Amino acid sequence: MTTSRREVLKAIPAAAVVAAAGAVPAGAIPPVVRSGKPRLRLGLAAYSMRDHLTGKLSPSMTLDDFIEKAVAWEVDAVELTSYYFPPDFTSAYVAGLKRHCHLAGIDVSTTPIRNTFTYPRGRSGRRRSRT
Repeated sequence: MTTSRREVLKAIPAAAVVAAAGAVPAGAIPPVVRSGKPRLRLGLAAYSMRDHLTGKLSPSMTLDDFIEKAVAWEVDAVELTSYYFPPDFTSAYVAGLKRHCHLAGIDVSTTPIRNTFTYPRGRSGRRRSRT
């Protein structure tokens, strides 16, 4: 004969359930007291605006426009993904982006770049490019 879970629960007197519930005090620890303000800050990745940065969605934008959008949204930092750099960018272009961020009061958190780490080595021992 099998007994259902419902039958087992019906067999337990209500007083036993109440007594068991009160036997162990249920409580949380007090909040952790921390000094200073939180260290977690909000950033915005350029990739999240990829359709605007590639012109697929309107309005089309440049990385400078992206920085201005991040400032308007009051984020703390931007991730300037290199996919959206012009093909012939120079160190002056990158310095200009950094300057724009500095003057706008926003940090550059990271700058993801393309890589070819997964391509096999060529005869010279160097990794082959996609071209």
